This record gives sequence, structure tokens and C-alpha cells, in this order.
Amino acid sequence: MSTPATPSKSEVVAEGMKRVCSDFHKHLSGLGFKRAGKRTWKRRIGTVVDCIHLQRHGATYGAPINYRVDIRIMLSVARDSGKKLDEDLLLSDPVRKPSGYAYHHRFNALSWSTYDRCVIELAEFADEFAEPWFASRRQQS
Repeated sequence: MSTPATPSKSEVVAEGMKRVCSDFHKHLSGLGFKRAGKRTWKRRIGTVVDCIHLQRHGATYGAPINYRVDIRIMLSVARDSGKKLDEDLLLSDPVRKPSGYAYHHRFNALSWSTYDRCVIELAEFADEFAEPWFASRRQQS
């Protein structure tokens, strides 16, 4: 009798990203965003398109070395012309909660440790930071 094959770190992490994107989608759809790709959501308000994209830290360095999923959120705004302006792109890395602490955007995709907290804080980021940021960009249009 053979033992079942253990999934690779890449497979486990990919499944973790798929699940967190699905759960985050539930919150974003309530804010008027529609899926525009596996990890991207867009919302049009007037002549402005708000965009939220999730990226896994370290994704560009090859296969994962562990089961940790650490998420960076990219916010951007595009005008009808489709041109993105430099000042209209933001990475979540330096953003802090109103309390001064960093948002918890990470979990272990094998054990699911801190997964629920990650999903909650992705939603908090969208509500507390992204929505006011998008609103401020619309006022500049």
C-alpha cells in the first residue's frame, strides 16, 4: 500500500491564495468591486476605475520555501483614458491601522494558522484604508 503523495509547497500556497482571494471577494463584492482576474478586482465610479490586486510576497523569487502566505495589496486608480498615474498607485507595505499596528495579511496555508484573522484584516484594510484612499483619488480627477 502506497502513501498518498504530499502536495508541494507551491501547490499548498497556490491553494491558500485561491481560498483567500475567494473569501476576500465576498467582502469586495459588497463594496461594488467585480473580479477582473484571479487576484484583481475593479470598480467603476464615474470616470474612475478603482483597482485592488493581491500579490504574494516572494512570488517573483520562484517556488515558495515554506507554507507561509504573506500578502501585499496594490491599490491603483485609472481614468477613462486607461492611463495610470504614478501617484495613483499604492502598495500596502507601509500602511498601518489607525492604532499604529500593521495589518495582519499573512497565514500558514498548510495549518491555516491565522487564516481567519488575515481575511478579517484584509476586509478592515479595504474599509479603513482603501475606501478613503480611492475617494481621495476621485476628488483629484
